[in-house]
Amino acid sequence: MSTKTLKNIKKQVMEDDSVEDIMEEITGSEQEMEETEENDDEDEQMSSTSQEDPSVDTLIASLKTYLADSFSVYVKASYFHWNIEGPDFFQYHELLGKIYDDIQGTIDPIAENIRKLGGYAPGSFGRFQELTAITEASKIIPPAMVMFKELHDDIEKLIASNERSYELAEINHEHGISDFLAGRDGMLKKWRWFLRSTLANR
Repeated sequence: MSTKTLKNIKKQVMEDDSVEDIMEEITGSEQEMEETEENDDEDEQMSSTSQEDPSVDTLIASLKTYLADSFSVYVKASYFHWNIEGPDFFQYHELLGKIYDDIQGTIDPIAENIRKLGGYAPGSFGRFQELTAITEASKIIPPAMVMFKELHDDIEKLIASNERSYELAEINHEHGISDFLAGRDGMLKKWRWFLRSTLANR
């Protein structure tokens, strides 16, 4: 129902006490329309090509989530890299630096792959928070092993996010994208191994 139609109906029934329920329904519809308009982020726009193929839309949506997950892990790894302390500081600092540097290098290619498919890449902190399953790091600096455990679990989520996008890319015969994601699978599993080994016997 259009906004113009809603306003016309409201005008017709404004003085009729017997249509109170109808008025409430109309008001609710107006609010729903306003909320929908407010939630229309720029990255939700699609090209005519992607609208014709729902499976491509699904791949675009998956890559948006993967982008948000990657950015969130990058920020957290950077935070831990800057603030880690302890007797093995140098080794830990170096490891975290390598992890965040590697993930940072994937952010632009993921966004570009979204654009190649006709989608728009999200780019605001608020939108990333809506999309990602990665929790924000605590404001209180945790001990080194807590950092590594949290990052290990986040890398697990990132692996799963990567795998979902890979499967959808293969279904859609987007082999350039799936090749990129296959390479990321190997690197992410390497970081998972490093973190798991660091946590061993702790």
